[in-house]
Amino acid sequence: MKSLDNSNRKNHKSPDVPKSPGSTGVNAAALLESMLAFINAESWVASRRIVERHPELLTDEADVLLTRLIERQSDPRVVVLLEDHRGVLATCRIEGIEIAFRGRITPSVLPVADHNLLARLQSADSMESLMALARTHPEVLPVVQEVIAQVLDQDQVSLMTAIEAFLAAESRDAAQQVVASHPVLLSDEANVSLAEYAQFIESQGDPYAIRALAERRWLLAQCQASVAQHAMV
Repeated sequence: MKSLDNSNRKNHKSPDVPKSPGSTGVNAAALLESMLAFINAESWVASRRIVERHPELLTDEADVLLTRLIERQSDPRVVVLLEDHRGVLATCRIEGIEIAFRGRITPSVLPVADHNLLARLQSADSMESLMALARTHPEVLPVVQEVIAQVLDQDQVSLMTAIEAFLAAESRDAAQQVVASHPVLLSDEANVSLAEYAQFIESQGDPYAIRALAERRWLLAQCQASVAQHAMV
């Protein structure tokens, strides 16, 4: 598992590149450029963002290109590195990006003494499971926030931070104040994120958490309706 300042950084020799990737359904030059950016990215955080922005890396053409890259290498260290990256892309295609990068992107510090809690933190495979863990164990919140900051862009981080503050508010009035200070909570993106979080909470079968989240989603819907009414006046 790679840390933010050292092990998450991917120090390696650049591979020898074939003149043509031989792509058929994907622009060859663009595919090669995306693949080299993925391989040469300085961290797994950066690699993940490249995959998310370039779905062509998950095509058969990309796998053919990477196979050809591997075949051209004379340095066994580069072969190992490229095989590792090929494995990541294969997992992305089969199981999803979230799972493929799990264990490769980690916070720089894990100040958690409870070994069971630490194991749950390290095995969390979605933003929803991380948020749920932070809700029940506030001591891991700084770690969760750091992990989220590694994976998401700034707008997404702002949204997740606002949602966490909204859900953690101790009263209805406090929750309304959070909404007032975080307008992003009135967006469609917030509704989608809360809906996904609700699905996760329901899958855990905790009736208290399900009820509490439903109440907050209802409150947010009321806030959104109020804003919409004022906008029409």
